[in-house]
Amino acid sequence: MNLAPTIFKPGALELLNGDLAEGIHASDLDTFATWLAVQRPPIPPNIGAPMNNFSEYKETIHVPQFCEHIGFSLFCAGSGDVDISCSDDSYGCRVYVQSPGTTRDKGEWYHVTTPLTGSGATTSLNQRALALDDDYAPHTVTVTYSVPSGVYVWEVVPRFLPRSVDSPLPSSIVAYFASSVPVGYWSMDDGTGSTVSDISSAGNNLDGTKASAVSGQPLWDTSSKVLGGASLQFDQADTDAVIVPDDDVLDFSTDDAFSISCWVKRSTSYSGNVAGLVTKSAASSTVDSPFEGYALWFNDTEQRRPSFLLYRQVSGTEQLRVQADALAFADSDTDWHHILVTYDGSSDLSGVTMYIDGTSVAISLATSDTLPPGTDITTATDLCFGGFINNASTNSRIYPFAGNLDEVAIWSKELTSAEAAAVYNGGIARTLVNGIRSS
Repeated sequence: MNLAPTIFKPGALELLNGDLAEGIHASDLDTFATWLAVQRPPIPPNIGAPMNNFSEYKETIHVPQFCEHIGFSLFCAGSGDVDISCSDDSYGCRVYVQSPGTTRDKGEWYHVTTPLTGSGATTSLNQRALALDDDYAPHTVTVTYSVPSGVYVWEVVPRFLPRSVDSPLPSSIVAYFASSVPVGYWSMDDGTGSTVSDISSAGNNLDGTKASAVSGQPLWDTSSKVLGGASLQFDQADTDAVIVPDDDVLDFSTDDAFSISCWVKRSTSYSGNVAGLVTKSAASSTVDSPFEGYALWFNDTEQRRPSFLLYRQVSGTEQLRVQADALAFADSDTDWHHILVTYDGSSDLSGVTMYIDGTSVAISLATSDTLPPGTDITTATDLCFGGFINNASTNSRIYPFAGNLDEVAIWSKELTSAEAAAVYNGGIARTLVNGIRSS
């Protein structure tokens, strides 16, 4: 799962639990312009083996919003120069290592954190921070480390240096809640073809594929959508669905916090069965227990009672089955509505919050809570929109949904009430590519 960078406040370096203050806006960042967002990348590539021997090592780093430079801290031993370059910067930086030795116990920390100042700092390779092309939006960069044979590098910590206090943000710049980029976001804007693209800037590439008993379904609906150019219209009779291949970032166990969001437009042409909306659960699998996994679904035959399920069935049924106390929609209601469920990893009803159109609703257990904390419900089952998977080997479907789906998103965190309200945004959906807007 993607982990947020750790954020520190200057001075005493007070740890802020991996997050900026809730609802922080761009203007607030002026006050905290020297915060450091620290990310520990997966280096060296071979655990226990240092970077060494005139080799180049590359990695992709996600740069937070409002950052102007990257500094580095390297834990090294040996004698020589480590050169660092970045896809955003036409120059580079250099770390001068003078800690004779070839083993980790001889290593020391070396730091390159000086921001660029004046034209002289950009004229040659020297000990300085690397400049970033666009500090207004989160993006990724490729960093290359060139390590000579006389130097051994065991650990690298990039340090993101936020924009200067005296550099005002343009009025057009959008601020986002920290760590609010979804692990997957399917806007249903492809409009043609069978691919349903994941466009989240998290870069997990969780593209889905349309599946149906009828070619071309579910249908791209350009006449009714929440945002963008289209939504997907699901025909219940043809078991329409979207299948997203299994991926570790979509696996949440009982002690993992996560959230699921989607926009729903019911059809009154339902055939009288419960219906899956966003599910990772199969009735039959060669490796998982029946219906093991999680699901956001309608637990009634008229598609009016949103429900949330964590489930495992081995020696007995272990489940947390939660549903809205009241029917959320009238039977004739075919308007667009937003459904969002958050879960805090507690295996308890108190850890689930359900929002309908931005407002939390009363929920209760549909059956006794028999799911022990720490139960592993991760599965090899694919993710499904618009139903449940029947057989995980063939991805046949059951409990199909009748209506339209749009703007499906999944986060590996429990969204706050402020974030939930911002996703709904008073009924005017906003893109979630770079996270949830806080302004």
